Amino acid sequence: MKLPESLFSRSVLAYLPLMAYAFDPPRACQTALLITAVSWISLLFFWFTRRFFPERFLKEAFFLWLLVWGQIVWTLAELEPLWLLSVFFLTPLSFMEKEKRASRARVFSKEVLRYFWERAVAGFGFILFVLIVTGAQKGLEFGGRGISFQQPAVLFLLIAVLASFWKNQPFRR
Repeated sequence: MKLPESLFSRSVLAYLPLMAYAFDPPRACQTALLITAVSWISLLFFWFTRRFFPERFLKEAFFLWLLVWGQIVWTLAELEPLWLLSVFFLTPLSFMEKEKRASRARVFSKEVLRYFWERAVAGFGFILFVLIVTGAQKGLEFGGRGISFQQPAVLFLLIAVLASFWKNQPFRR
């Protein structure tokens, strides 16, 4: 199974692990900022240091890197490491493939700037998606008497309905 590369698909996949937390909107946005920051730091770190890792251990080094971040955040912020799945879904793993020679590109080349611009847009898109979803959660609660979004089942239902509408939309040219 290959993960999608589009911005919206990656944002939705990265949001799915956040649904397991019962966060209020400010805490969800803080966690989204943390996820985006760790994703960007990971990309920067592995872009410039991948030549120091043997090719066969590069993916394992990435997972160990994520585990270290999970332990640090769990110790300091008491946030269970489920958010690491969001970092994994937000990070394009194509930069770990053997045929990609990212470490051979010059630091200030157009390739590097374009790559990091795309990752910055993906991170900001994820943060915007989290803001929209948490805003919708607060808006649909109607002062505590409406739909409760404290359980992920309601969000899964809404995502399934939206996916069904998206899949069954009339053909457009």
